[in-house]
Amino acid sequence: MIKGSIRKISHLVTLLLLAAIVTGCGGGAGGNESGFTGGGGPATYTLNASLTDSQGNDVSDLAGGESAELTVEVKDGGNRVSGVVVSIDASGATANPGSATTDGSGISQFTITANNASGAATIAASVEAPSGTVTESVSFNTAARLPVLAITLSDESGQSLAAITPTQRGVFNVSVTAEDGSPMVGQVVSGSVTLGALEPENGNALTDGNGNAQFFVTADETSGAGVFTAEVSADTSTVQETLNYSVNTVLDIAITLSDREGAPLEQISPIEAGLFTVTARDPSGMPIASSLVSATSSLGTLIPGSGTSITDANGVTRFVLEADGGDGAGAFSVSVNVGNVTQETD
Repeated sequence: MIKGSIRKISHLVTLLLLAAIVTGCGGGAGGNESGFTGGGGPATYTLNASLTDSQGNDVSDLAGGESAELTVEVKDGGNRVSGVVVSIDASGATANPGSATTDGSGISQFTITANNASGAATIAASVEAPSGTVTESVSFNTAARLPVLAITLSDESGQSLAAITPTQRGVFNVSVTAEDGSPMVGQVVSGSVTLGALEPENGNALTDGNGNAQFFVTADETSGAGVFTAEVSADTSTVQETLNYSVNTVLDIAITLSDREGAPLEQISPIEAGLFTVTARDPSGMPIASSLVSATSSLGTLIPGSGTSITDANGVTRFVLEADGGDGAGAFSVSVNVGNVTQETD
């Protein structure tokens, strides 16, 4: 009887010991519900972000358009973490690229470019860790760069231009640079003129890779002195530059009367038609080619019957006038159309 009791007690002690061992090992069907592995918790990453210049010096100020290098290091405890994506959220600046994967050293790098506005910029780097999103930020000051404008006037071949004429439009080149002389790319330049017709019609042009924007001005009916104005907005300021120019729309139109063989003629008769030769030149004396000339006569019949003709390469066109039976003094007049300019003479 005593022996039987001892065996029961021994079995009970053994069961209790086994239960204690199982409980200590986290046994049961529930598994690792707490998320701990090997007695530890979820991985908690730490980020180290630094902003430096090309020499490795820390950066706290950037002018508009200037760039610096952002380096983000990801660690889990003391170990660097590779293969995780670092995302960048930039305010007051732009980041290139917007996200990158850490390399074998746990590092990803980005180029940060300051916006052309004065104030503070903040760059936030974040990763998705097993424990949740981890973020680290760096901030720096930005200062808007005021543009420097320079304007030149030339013809379409790039040669200097004394005056805009009906046959030669002017090209205004606006150079936009920073105070250090570097070109400011992608700037909106607004242009306006007091004489002539401006292209583009909306008055706006973007600077190219060299910081240049171009505008074209075509002469209209008015001659005189004009002013071209260029403006660029930067931050809260507007920078303006002007250039004076001349427009000359007075054409040199000459008319001669001869017989059909070119001999001078004073009177048109039923047996002798008149040949009117019209020569058109621009204000600089250059022939006006391919321009429409319209002619009228108070007496006689014009050939061509439409009363219109086109000047040749020498700026010359001709009309024949035949007598129609009427007697007296007649008037022959022409108008020459060049671009936006029409000029009459007789």
